[in-house]
Amino acid sequence: MTHCLGIPEILRLVCSEVGRSSSLSIGLTCRAFLEAALDEIWHDLDSFQPLICCSPEDSLTGDEILTMQRVLNPEDLKRYLSVYAQRIRLFALHLGETNACLDIDVFSSLQMVTEYRFGALSPHLRHFTWPSPNTRYWRGSVFTEHISPFVSLFLGDSVQSIEMECCGEADLHPLHERSTIFNTKRLPQVKALRLACADPYEELATRYITSLPWPCLESVILHDMFFHSADPLCTPSKLQHLRHLEIADTEGILSAATNDASAAALCHGNASSFSSLRVIVIRSYHLWSLRAVLLFLPPTNVVEEFEAELETLSDRSDIQNTIETILEYCNPSTFQRLKWVDCTVPGATIPEESIDPELEDDVGDVDIWGLCKFAELNHMTIRSGGHITLQPQDIPKVVTSWPNLNHLDLCSMAYSDGRMPSLNHTHLLEIVQGCLSLRYLGLRFDTCQLTGEEIPPTTNPF
Repeated sequence: MTHCLGIPEILRLVCSEVGRSSSLSIGLTCRAFLEAALDEIWHDLDSFQPLICCSPEDSLTGDEILTMQRVLNPEDLKRYLSVYAQRIRLFALHLGETNACLDIDVFSSLQMVTEYRFGALSPHLRHFTWPSPNTRYWRGSVFTEHISPFVSLFLGDSVQSIEMECCGEADLHPLHERSTIFNTKRLPQVKALRLACADPYEELATRYITSLPWPCLESVILHDMFFHSADPLCTPSKLQHLRHLEIADTEGILSAATNDASAAALCHGNASSFSSLRVIVIRSYHLWSLRAVLLFLPPTNVVEEFEAELETLSDRSDIQNTIETILEYCNPSTFQRLKWVDCTVPGATIPEESIDPELEDDVGDVDIWGLCKFAELNHMTIRSGGHITLQPQDIPKVVTSWPNLNHLDLCSMAYSDGRMPSLNHTHLLEIVQGCLSLRYLGLRFDTCQLTGEEIPPTTNPF
């Protein structure tokens, strides 16, 4: 046991598993765990309280907003900077009525004490979340307008991930916008960006993402943004290192960006558009949002994975049109993973399947066999409203078309109320024996013919 306590990786693993509160107890109990426990305790910073607690008692005064009681000097920050600051990896400020904050004069003094060094209060920070102006609004307009420039105290050159959320009905603040652009512009090594800016902040978010070069950006997440133009999609298309694009469009607002057919055609016709993009994730209320994004891909794209989550149940025609769009715009030589799930909202109404499919208005199964052109496909999940059913004669086609499958899930999201599946256990075994890489299989099948005396196959991945 003593030897294990000498391995830093094991100590950090233990502290990360038990969490912040338990890490404090472990660090106070056993000296060997002290450094690992402090790393866990100070990993995330969501308020100014830790900084306040490390300040001398005679330096600050006040309850909600602390002001200077005397002139600050470098000695006041010595303990914080030497013991704790280098441990902070994530800064996500949440100012509520119960969290104390610092006065503007205190921030100014901290800048002078640290000689205006960027990221002086968290020199090894990796992830930074911009405080939304709306969350600070209760502090007063003066405080709201002037706190943003001082985030440079925490935002240093080591930051690789930035998140910005703006929502609510607060007035826009030019100083906040200029601060976000200025501070991000001096961080060319940022690799991940997440924007969640609802009305009326969508213009700020659009200017933010389009006014910077983002030379190293690898991941972009756009969450519930009101797209008034195609710029939020055209700008990522020019990023040479972008590998992951995720759009959460639960309000169906993405249509505004796709109304500009010329912008989509321009990106589609440019071979350098989305040159490194590997993964596309779309979360939407409307199925056409999925197709809208694919229109921007050039024929030479290297997309490997397309993931879609829809809040509603898709009908047959929409599913078929989307599959045809995937066939048209995804590259067969690189495409490997398709994930599609309907009714992702908890409590969503999911209809039952009719016993007699002839009585349904939307008659017929979706034709998925065009996807056979993607010979490298190793993951296929399509969980929709019962519009995809395999027949016994389709099993050999599955085996020959996608021999590299390790995940196949075609289960319907709709409840079956008595309709007998056309497949039985022998067909499942045929797939398992034919797709030797298979690790997950999701298909409805008839178990009535099982007797309990079946002989398992001699070779299978299970």
